[in-house]
Amino acid sequence: MRTAAQAGYHQSPGLVLGDVDGHAATATAASAGSSLTPKDQPYGGRSYSARDPEGTG
Repeated sequence: MRTAAQAGYHQSPGLVLGDVDGHAATATAASAGSSLTPKDQPYGGRSYSARDPEGTG
């Protein structure tokens, strides 16, 4: 089976969360490897980005 990088595609799902900071902390503790820390967005939301610990994202 090929990884997403080998196959040449990726997915970026978006989730709406009540506690972005708490979710980011949980993901980081589970070795998701946060690539962008939580921050306020100009459109009024708050977001962060994490990598898949299995290497598919």
